[in-house]
Amino acid sequence: MSELLYISASIYPSKSANSNQVVQQVNGLRNFYSRIAFMFKYKGTEDHRAILFNRYLLDKSVELLGVRYENKLYILGYLIQLILAVNKFECVFTRNPLSLAVIALFSFGRGSRKVIYEAHSTVSMWNKLFIKIIMLRGIKFRILTISEELKEYYLNETSCKDVDFYHDGAELKPKKDTAPVKTDIGYVGSFNKGRGLDIIVGLANKYEDINFHLFGGTTEDLDKYTVQSIPENITCYGFIGRDKLDEAFDTFDIAIAPYEDKVFVPDGRDTSAYMSPLKIFEYMSYQKLLLVSNHKVLKSFLNDDNAYIVNQNDLSSWQKVIDDILSEDADVLLDKIKRSYDLIEKKYNWKSRAEFIYNAYQ
Repeated sequence: MSELLYISASIYPSKSANSNQVVQQVNGLRNFYSRIAFMFKYKGTEDHRAILFNRYLLDKSVELLGVRYENKLYILGYLIQLILAVNKFECVFTRNPLSLAVIALFSFGRGSRKVIYEAHSTVSMWNKLFIKIIMLRGIKFRILTISEELKEYYLNETSCKDVDFYHDGAELKPKKDTAPVKTDIGYVGSFNKGRGLDIIVGLANKYEDINFHLFGGTTEDLDKYTVQSIPENITCYGFIGRDKLDEAFDTFDIAIAPYEDKVFVPDGRDTSAYMSPLKIFEYMSYQKLLLVSNHKVLKSFLNDDNAYIVNQNDLSSWQKVIDDILSEDADVLLDKIKRSYDLIEKKYNWKSRAEFIYNAYQ
């Protein structure tokens, strides 16, 4: 019987994108393992089982190993539960850097004999040491990264030479064959610095007949990132849970992603060199016409055949591309959408990514 322990670094409930990503990846892995246990941290008084199964849509056959974690004072209890968990499973997939220390120092017997560590950022000096200890112990250890650049980093900076690269993905949505409506443009994601929100406001001021739908923050949040007045054709819906995504994506047919050269996360780190554009894959899965900046992380899978790419990240360049879309034939737009969806269908979906992970263990 194939069994897997998936260790998440996420806390539930959360507004972070990774809390959605890990649940979707676990659902994908469920196709290849007869038993999966999902270890995570939770906070608050809400029923965390109901949150994961109903709000995050986790497959209800997945075993839950939840550990209460309100703050850092809970670290000792979490460590004990982590040590117990890694010794119950031979196959471990982890996104939690802390688990590397536990596997290196506290795994025994059949526990954690095959380990994949999914890396989304650079590695600390301590974790370099723990990776080396894991390798010396004879544990079958691999690293999975979310970008080519991050793969090269781990090959150069750690003792592990079994380093793979696979972008994030998206859930497959039903195919459709209708031309996009040009009067609604949408953005789904955080309102952090570097997401190009000022460009979106500038475009809304220029195109009064186009409605701009922004999911992920409030009007007050948006106001922090622009010196322009926010026009009435922008609607900010705030944070939405995964169970509301279908409804959100129904509001627009053109998706915009004006990434700047540097893209920041809430703790102030610039992730532009290593990020995997999760929201872009969601746009593609929902079959939205892509309007994106010429960001290096997008070049490995997007081109002029499947997206509109803005070479210069300034307002006039974005205006020119929107003008091209407004004058373009519907069949041309639909062809671009179909080609981007083909990439999701063939490669960048959670089931295909899970199959890659499963095969890596073999």
